[in-house]
Amino acid sequence: MCIRDRSNTVKKPTKKANYNAILSILSVAENEGLVLESSEITYDSLREFVEHEVELLDNKAAAAAKRAAAKKVEGDALREKIYEVLGDEPMTINDIVKALNDEDISAQMVTARLTQLASPEVNRVAKETVSVPASTEGGKSKKLSAYRRIG
Repeated sequence: MCIRDRSNTVKKPTKKANYNAILSILSVAENEGLVLESSEITYDSLREFVEHEVELLDNKAAAAAKRAAAKKVEGDALREKIYEVLGDEPMTINDIVKALNDEDISAQMVTARLTQLASPEVNRVAKETVSVPASTEGGKSKKLSAYRRIG
């Protein structure tokens, strides 16, 4: 039986790292006098191509960072809305979703923001367990997570 150690995984190089390696190879090849067989392709055209690809990667990364910042702002706004809905009495996720009265806000979105608010770094809400009565006669009561403001 073979047990594989997953801690020895090799990280694959990024596209940018590969492109930078290609630029180094091009410089060495040109300095060594390696002649390219195509008259349309030169060391300068290859360098321009690789540098353009790196520029595209940088632009893509910048756009992703901008989108992430916008989503963070949206998340921050929702987190504050949720915090404002909470009071001193514990509220379940469903109660919070109903109180927000916004069909675009799901229970999953509320749960994620509450987890952030309850984290030790933020520590603005407390998580408790509450017992909710059965929804049908003769049924069992349920224990659900509920949240309330701290201080």
